Amino acid sequence: MSMAAIIAAIPVIPDSERVMREITIEELAERINRKRAELGLSGTGDVLPNSGRRRTESKRALLRNIAAAAAERGEEPPFKANY
Repeated sequence: MSMAAIIAAIPVIPDSERVMREITIEELAERINRKRAELGLSGTGDVLPNSGRRRTESKRALLRNIAAAAAERGEEPPFKANY
């Protein structure tokens, strides 16, 4: 989901109820982070987590191998995968 889609998800306030007020960049960042959390987004990407429900067995094996290789190096896999 793009940042534009996140912002578009914010409720529309009728013109008659709008009041202009200044906010800091920190307040804006907090609003965006709160909305991202509501939508289940995390990290720096704008992609919703994939459930892996329809993943092929070969893709599951590939993801397991990537996770195992990272574990051997004492690292976290480069991405979270459901398999």
